[in-house]
Amino acid sequence: MSAFQKRLIALAFSLFLSLLVGVAWGFILFGVGESGRECVKSGGSAFGGALVLCTAVIMLFHFRDDREEKPQAPPPSRTKAPAE
Repeated sequence: MSAFQKRLIALAFSLFLSLLVGVAWGFILFGVGESGRECVKSGGSAFGGALVLCTAVIMLFHFRDDREEKPQAPPPSRTKAPAE
């Protein structure tokens, strides 16, 4: 798997996790008795903060390729024998 694919999977997971945090925070505030508008604003803020934090943590790591590169054969020689 390439490093780009690994990073893409990590970012997709962080997006899902951030969405979960934002929705959960909105429902918690709604359960406490806040207005719907405040729940949506706070849930959106929690989503954004969690996404930024997850992205920052992911960018701290260096992802490497798992693919083994086959050694390439040297290109064939194109030299011609001298004309006699």
